[in-house]
Amino acid sequence: MTGSGPEDFAEIAARYSAMMQALWDGPQGRRPEDERRMLVDRIRDALDRRENRLNDDDPVFIANTFSLEILAHRGKRSEIWHVRHRDLGTSHAIKSVPAAMADDPIASALLLREGKIGLGMRHGNIAPTRAVLRLADGRPALLMDWIGKSLADRLSLQALSVRDVYSLTLALLTALTATHDQGLVHCDIAPGNLLIPGEDVSQLQLADFGIALEIGHSHAEFEITHAGSPAFVSPEQQAGRPLMPSSDIYSLGRLIDYLLDHANEDAAGLRTLAGQFSEEDAGKRPADARSAGALLNKAMAAG
Repeated sequence: MTGSGPEDFAEIAARYSAMMQALWDGPQGRRPEDERRMLVDRIRDALDRRENRLNDDDPVFIANTFSLEILAHRGKRSEIWHVRHRDLGTSHAIKSVPAAMADDPIASALLLREGKIGLGMRHGNIAPTRAVLRLADGRPALLMDWIGKSLADRLSLQALSVRDVYSLTLALLTALTATHDQGLVHCDIAPGNLLIPGEDVSQLQLADFGIALEIGHSHAEFEITHAGSPAFVSPEQQAGRPLMPSSDIYSLGRLIDYLLDHANEDAAGLRTLAGQFSEEDAGKRPADARSAGALLNKAMAAG
């Protein structure tokens, strides 16, 4: 083939016809429909990846719909896979408990609880849960959007501007206001749980409600110890006490300090605000995200 003329098209058409014949007829005669469908999926997958040969390994599908791409994250209680819809070719994320914990009733119950919370949250700054699935081995799984880049990833690549820090803080407070209005404390505000869909940091999405609590409850009720990211959790969360929305505000204050440490300049107003948010005494912090947002707006107005 040397060009795109009729002779080249005729050759492609002939090879396509031969491929279709091979899909329909195997060494033992006419192939079963499920075998043909599997082969078509493997050819489509190879074309999507622009590979020059078919992979000998059998593809793994979830819910007969999503093919596994890569393991994106593995933690103590969960793992997240980047998956692709076998027909639409779209990217998604699937979160489940690790296979080694398939028989752990607490891990499964927590993931199902996270799914229920996620399905009930509809907000532009909260990462959406699209469906709750069950894997072939019985493990529950959550279907979510694939975003792929967290704030932690962003910080490893480039410094933030002070305007970025303001935008991130405002977006996160918007998400936390919706969370607190639902009667929940997120409990794990940290760079790895804040997703950035594109270049605009104001589009931040709060993710991972895996250890979220109803207001006034503690992790001890779920037999969870050492919950959250140590650098950001509140003193009361570290102590295992019942939590109020002000616990998330403490984490936000620690996060603002962290972001300013990774910014290309400092901002005295934001540093002061971070100190107010991360008071050791919960009674000296803003009570919830709505109250914290009012303080942020004042700080922004003051320049």
